[in-house]
Amino acid sequence: MTKMVTYTKDQKETVETGINAIREVLKGDDSQAKRSLLLCLDWYMDPFYGHRHEIMPFHEELKELLQEVILEDPDGDVKEDAIQLLQDFEFPPFPLLEQNFDTVPEPYCHDVEILLHPLPAREYRDIGTLYQDLKNVEDLKGEVSLDNDTVYWQLPNGVLVDISINQLENSSLCEGYIGTTCMKDGKKRVLTHWHPVPEDIWSDLMDIQTGRTFWAVKKTMFGESLPLIFDIREFARLPQKEKDKYTILE
Repeated sequence: MTKMVTYTKDQKETVETGINAIREVLKGDDSQAKRSLLLCLDWYMDPFYGHRHEIMPFHEELKELLQEVILEDPDGDVKEDAIQLLQDFEFPPFPLLEQNFDTVPEPYCHDVEILLHPLPAREYRDIGTLYQDLKNVEDLKGEVSLDNDTVYWQLPNGVLVDISINQLENSSLCEGYIGTTCMKDGKKRVLTHWHPVPEDIWSDLMDIQTGRTFWAVKKTMFGESLPLIFDIREFARLPQKEKDKYTILE
């Protein structure tokens, strides 16, 4: 189980000491220390907190160092934290990632590809527009239909995804709804659902389309489980013995 990540004044002192002190930690062997420092860097890199000026003297070196972490660090959680910092607070170009993309491990290729070539922002508040865009995706998996205010996306693996956009009560704000069901033993079974904000609906759906989000069934003493949803990076971190218990639904 991944430990909870926190940081203290020690990590702040490391950042404020400069790039060499940061590099010493991120090039070291202590994954928990790296994750604490990366979490601390979020505080400095996020303009909301007003401390970005403190890293500007070594900003380009830090941006390069985070790319090195993504390419070289053996710990998946550390890689993900570095990817998240670049996704949230930096913009292309990322020359080290561009030049060495073929060495990026498979679970992280999608996120690095998005870093290198960001998708245009899409914020959906109208289900009809979402339906048209999804229907027009090249080589879309399965079949998509629109019924009243819900888009239904029947995947080849047997999972049905239903998507809607709902107005929050007494508010001008909207939230998305993505639900998943399947048929088992002649009955409709609810799997899981989540509520993305309007600007995240499309990326969540494209994660399904590209296979970054997928479903697998697990063998149990009572037969196969209901399909379980996985992120490709989450699945990649499972021990091989655990992976072997699952059959991925294509």
